[in-house]
Amino acid sequence: MKIHYLVTSFDGGGAEFAMIPILRLFRQAGHEIEITACQAGDMLAALRLKEAGFSYNILFEKRKSKVRTILKLISFLRKSGKPDIIVVSLTRATIVGQIAGAILRLPVISWKHSASLKFCTFWGRHLSKVWLADSYAVGNFVKNVMKISPSKIMVWPLFYSEDREIIRAPWTKNRPLKIGSVGRLDKVKNYPLFLEGLALFMRKYPEYADQITFSILGEGSDRSRIEETIQRLGLTDHVQLLGYFPEVYSYLDTIDLYTQPSIYEGMCLAAHEAIATGLPLMARPVGEMKISLQNDVGFSLGEDLPQSVCETLKRIFDDPSLIEEKGKKALAYAKTTYSKKAFDDAGHAVLARMQTLIKS
Repeated sequence: MKIHYLVTSFDGGGAEFAMIPILRLFRQAGHEIEITACQAGDMLAALRLKEAGFSYNILFEKRKSKVRTILKLISFLRKSGKPDIIVVSLTRATIVGQIAGAILRLPVISWKHSASLKFCTFWGRHLSKVWLADSYAVGNFVKNVMKISPSKIMVWPLFYSEDREIIRAPWTKNRPLKIGSVGRLDKVKNYPLFLEGLALFMRKYPEYADQITFSILGEGSDRSRIEETIQRLGLTDHVQLLGYFPEVYSYLDTIDLYTQPSIYEGMCLAAHEAIATGLPLMARPVGEMKISLQNDVGFSLGEDLPQSVCETLKRIFDDPSLIEEKGKKALAYAKTTYSKKAFDDAGHAVLARMQTLIKS
């Protein structure tokens, strides 16, 4: 098959980074892959594609109207040789690919990466032959909220646990508790409200104020608001914004507790990479993290996020053994639930479904 993989941009986010193992599986199965972004973005994902040996195309350097993008994609596909199928990822690429596919009479398969819904996605939901959910939580969302028939939904969790040596020493109160997070600095990630909780904990329990640090690995449009929050709350000595760094696992090895306070998520690749290194998870129960947290891999944060962060940290400082205990459970859960074989089996099932769409 000739598969055209269309993404919104080459920004450095979870969905963009996750496409590399997907594309690698497609290529190893003997299929021809062409990768295109509607717009350039920050190009961090493009760097990873290049490192992995994939070439790519960009329709526009900067965001253009949907109509112009659709017309440009149609022209590009006609000139480069029409593919057998189009796979789309993220909101803008989804509607662009769906309409281009309908005009060119090509089947379209759409990824859904989060339990959130924009109007254009809902409007065009029946233009896709199959919806790929990046987690079981998102699969339920596609069925129950988007009203897609279960026969048109496939779940392919975009994560598998790799065997790697864990060099992290168990945390004790003899040294500061290092909390960390990985992700694009975006409003959806909810970092300012988490910082409110961190500041609340330090005010209520000043004896622990010097025994806690927080860092975020990532870049994005919400950086200035997060910096302003850090300054306002007096957290400059406790919080670091580390920017983008490709070696995520090296960073995870340096922290004791992973947090993801997001408003909504899908699979949340970074959180599951963290638990696969034996880090306990402190997160809002959204997306696939809700299911993971139900398996005692960490600490579930409540609706009043600042108060919940404060209470959770107090619980941890009262019983430091919880970090190691929850971390061991997190590691075991990741190994049994997200194996490489399960990832490959799901991917090959998707390829088999593609073949039936082409023949029909």
